[in-house]
Amino acid sequence: MCDGSRTLNQMTIKDEYPMPQAVNLFDESLHARVVTELDLGHIITDHGVKMDQKVDAVNVWPVSRTKPELCSYLDWAGYYRKFIRRYAQRVHPMHVRAS
Repeated sequence: MCDGSRTLNQMTIKDEYPMPQAVNLFDESLHARVVTELDLGHIITDHGVKMDQKVDAVNVWPVSRTKPELCSYLDWAGYYRKFIRRYAQRVHPMHVRAS
């Protein structure tokens, strides 16, 4: 399986201007005067960056029953940490359980 990926990677033309990371876009757009929504569900205004209702899914996600489920949830929810008040304190017990 790795051989196929290596072959594809060798054939891929490297991008001169790679896609910027979302976090960098947010920092650069804080002083924007145009209201817009990125495909990641981030709403950018002159008041800052906020999430649309996707961040609500973090709160209603089903309880993880296994360690792999918990790790998967933590990886996924970690993306939204910037938009969740006291995120580190809330997930600390889950990180302890997952390790």
